Amino acid sequence: MDDQYGSPNEQVRRRSITMFTISSIAAILAVGLIIGLFMARSIRAEMLEAWGLSTATQVNAAITSFMTKDDMKTPIKGERYKDFRRNINRVIAGTEVEEIKIWRADGTILFSEHADQVGKKFPRSKLFQQAMKGRSAFEYSPLEEKHQKEERAENAWLVEIYHPLSFPPSNKIVGVFEIYISVDRLNMHVRQAWGIIFAGLAALGVLLIIFAQVFSRMLRNRNDLLHEKTMQLEESRKQAQGISEILQDSLIKTVPKIPGLSIWVGYKTAYEAEKVGGDFYDIFQFREGRIAILIGDVAGKGVKAAGLTETIRSSVRTAAITGDSPAQILRRVNQTLIPQVSHGQFATACLITIDHDHMTARIAIAGHPPPLVLNHTDYFIDLEPGLPLGLLDGSYNETSLEIEAGAGFILYTDGLIETRRGAELFGQTGVFQAVSK
Repeated sequence: MDDQYGSPNEQVRRRSITMFTISSIAAILAVGLIIGLFMARSIRAEMLEAWGLSTATQVNAAITSFMTKDDMKTPIKGERYKDFRRNINRVIAGTEVEEIKIWRADGTILFSEHADQVGKKFPRSKLFQQAMKGRSAFEYSPLEEKHQKEERAENAWLVEIYHPLSFPPSNKIVGVFEIYISVDRLNMHVRQAWGIIFAGLAALGVLLIIFAQVFSRMLRNRNDLLHEKTMQLEESRKQAQGISEILQDSLIKTVPKIPGLSIWVGYKTAYEAEKVGGDFYDIFQFREGRIAILIGDVAGKGVKAAGLTETIRSSVRTAAITGDSPAQILRRVNQTLIPQVSHGQFATACLITIDHDHMTARIAIAGHPPPLVLNHTDYFIDLEPGLPLGLLDGSYNETSLEIEAGAGFILYTDGLIETRRGAELFGQTGVFQAVSK
């Protein structure tokens, strides 16, 4: 009599089970590969658009900090061109931006790193017209077509972004700036993601084979294994949540209680996946009857952004001890930051000091959107913004005003005015209309 496990029928059955297992594993791997490809492409597109828009917004804030409305009248040439180019190089240093061009609304190039293009007028492309309507436009371009620099790779690719150019406080679109961003770093992350996907699929295949071979043992131990895995996942989730909460708490402080001052703070990240943004604020009393209100936006996210916000906050508090001029405070803070920050790292800020006894306020701005004043009439502060903190040494302008009981200020970051309502930006007009309602 044949052994039970060596009989022809049993061998056929075991062979069928093996073939079924292998086919199932192959099908699972194929489905996983298709899903991974779709997810990688979708995630890359989302990352590219969000990253490009964020970079363009920061560049716009930096450009309008040293570019004036008079620069929009005639092409930038001569000594002004040299100074302008040095400022542009400082803005893009340490970033992925390869080149910047500034266009007037009629299609005339006001600035380009290719000096021979300055002053020339070109037909306005569809992407250009889209940017003039307030919507950023993206396009891929081979370096060999758009750039002729020998030190760059022949087959490297860039993302070309047309972004509306506007000046505060009206934020009226007066032109377009065009930037080329290298996607090398983004592609590196995508390749890493693909490596993780393939490694995960390979590990899945191995696990499925092992599972098929030791099925009976896994049935006996499944409850213990599931419990262990559940505990590990829960622990990882708690750790990730704790890190996120620590970073977020460092950026958004608890609203302080100051006699005579009513404070409301609202915070929401641009994307649900971003648990930690770069926006921050601080409110404190620095002398009897003196109150300081600070709001800002750090270029970047995560631990570096949190560290820089704490440096700015502590520096502002320290500088406020010796004086109450917001312009002088911002200048001292800027001088403190310049030797500390990395290339391409900077922050915008708006500082208001209030003399509660005399009912006056003094305001200074470092590349930040102007606050909205709620007093006799509602209006935006008309003040030329200085350079963002951490870029270059320089002075800041300051304005003062009298306030009445019940008056107020609305301070915000560019994330609010960059929000879209359909095809248009929310802008300062949207802020004003919302307050009027």
